[in-house]
Order: sequence, then structure tokens, then C-alpha cells
Amino acid sequence: MMPYFESTTTQFMTTLYRIGEKGTDQVTEQVKNLVLGIGNERLLAKEIMQRMGLTHREHFRADILLPALKVGLIERTMPQSPNSPQQRYYLTDKGKSMLATCT
Repeated sequence: MMPYFESTTTQFMTTLYRIGEKGTDQVTEQVKNLVLGIGNERLLAKEIMQRMGLTHREHFRADILLPALKVGLIERTMPQSPNSPQQRYYLTDKGKSMLATCT
């Protein structure tokens, strides 16, 4: 999987991902918990964090949210405005499949 690059007017961020055995994407327990937390709803990042019991936004974004976006488990409701305060996230078909296996 390729690194994910993101920039704003004040910062530049690079996210690297580990590749599991035989080239498969490795999904952490926290990303699985994200899928369980979203369920069949469209939620703000802060709502997801509350459901997961997390308080550190940067950790959540870098280690959980962006990897889930990158592997296609979730999508943004407003992909053209990724930093919008009204941005919500929902499960893709791939995320719904994972949800079905986790419950």
C-alpha cells in the first residue's frame, strides 16, 4: 500500500501503512472498533471518538480514521471537503462486510 500524503495551509502529514503477510492489508483492532462504532450510521469524527472512548484527536485521525479510509472501509460524506467540521463518515460495502463478521 502506498503512503498517504495530506497537506493543509499549516502542515504536511505522511501516513505509512504496514502490509500483512502475502501482501494483504492488515487491519488493527482499533480500526475494527471504528467499524463497530460507526455501524449503519453516518457520524461525525467526534461522535465516533466518543463511541470508542477516545480523546486524542490526532491519534484517532492518524492511526485509525485515515487507515480505514485508505483501505476502503469507510468513506466521507463530503469527499470534496475533507476538513469540513460537518464531515461525516459511513461504512462502505467492504466495511459493512467486516461489520457483519465482527458482530
